[in-house]
Amino acid sequence: MRSPLSSPITYSPSVTITLTHDCPWHCQYCGFRTDGEGLISESEVERIIQTGLDAGATEALLISGEKPHRMKHLKEEAEGRGYNDVWSFAEAVAGRCIAAGLWPHGNYGALEVDDFQRLRQSHVSMGVMLESVEDHPEVAPEKKAAGRIATIANAGEARVPFTTGLLLGAGESKDSRYASLDQLAALHREHHHLQEILLQPCVSNEGFQIREQKVSAEEIIELIDYWRQRCPGVAVQVPPNVTEVFQELLPFIDDIGGISVLRDEVNQTSPWEKVETYRNMARGVGRDLKERIPLYDSFRTKEWVDLRFSKLVLPEPVRLV
Repeated sequence: MRSPLSSPITYSPSVTITLTHDCPWHCQYCGFRTDGEGLISESEVERIIQTGLDAGATEALLISGEKPHRMKHLKEEAEGRGYNDVWSFAEAVAGRCIAAGLWPHGNYGALEVDDFQRLRQSHVSMGVMLESVEDHPEVAPEKKAAGRIATIANAGEARVPFTTGLLLGAGESKDSRYASLDQLAALHREHHHLQEILLQPCVSNEGFQIREQKVSAEEIIELIDYWRQRCPGVAVQVPPNVTEVFQELLPFIDDIGGISVLRDEVNQTSPWEKVETYRNMARGVGRDLKERIPLYDSFRTKEWVDLRFSKLVLPEPVRLV
């Protein structure tokens, strides 16, 4: 089944707004987390939005540490700034993005159905990485696969267009990678909500405390082939700035994710190249590079799009009644 694709490779011109780097978890491959940073300022939100617009962004990736709404100091800060809670602040930031012409995509960690039902009103799509169906308490002591699986199911129940995927080379077994893809395929068969999956190599960064485990192009291509057999129609994304073998994968992938005008907030020591660099690389294997928004065409229906987005993203002749 392994054969090169000829369709365009997609990407999202984006800008990242980190609501907070604060996170209660202590994953040893993470260079993102802080303990007492607090919420991003209103002025910084506006600066980032304008920077993104000036650079041609169409997506605003809104991220945070794990479950920001559960952290007491963040709740208190949000209330002190006039918001009901942290989600009210996230909704306000997303609303500013929409008003400016940026599509908000949110990733806030493990959430319940009611969280997703609330946030889908201000976020056109959301995501969280499964990473692996194996728990690794020595590497990520607080992170449990059961919680990630439940979160992905919760997003499906709330009818949220969703992105998830695997973290490769963080201590997982090779067999577990295929089991993880089986789990994601089962979740998609139940809820039909996955837009794309990431196959993302784990890279060394400022907070890296584990032995780096290289993943070959052949290993990733085998995973891509396995996924296509089990879940056709759900795009495969490989982020170029953290993938040493990216060029070898170009004939086989669908998407390269968000390319931000600012740094990668999760992998801060792995900058992106200019978009034109990736365009030329795609042309080198006979493919084009095409922009997209963080809502795939197949999800532009009244089932998946909240009412407030309908006039902006729903194609004719779909009508909401």
